[in-house]
Amino acid sequence: MEERNVIGGFMAAIMSNLLDFMEPLKWFLLLGFILIIVDLRFGIPFDVPILPSIVLLVVYGCEINSCYGNYFEAHGKKVKINIFKLFAKKADIIEVKDE
Repeated sequence: MEERNVIGGFMAAIMSNLLDFMEPLKWFLLLGFILIIVDLRFGIPFDVPILPSIVLLVVYGCEINSCYGNYFEAHGKKVKINIFKLFAKKADIIEVKDE
């Protein structure tokens, strides 16, 4: 009986941390679930084969911006990276903020 209580307490502690982590992401998870269902229903969303590639590139771009921003912030530097400026006419993707 005591072993079951220990396992139950351990699982409750693990699951509460997992739920705290997932709480802010609930709407993104719901949107992802809806997009998956739409994709399964229609084959490719709105019958545009390039759409998944564009969405993936946008997600990768946001993650790269976030990774570089977190890296420079951890080292105490005020640097802003915008990887999407590579596709615009402006070639400088790094902006150093002066204090």
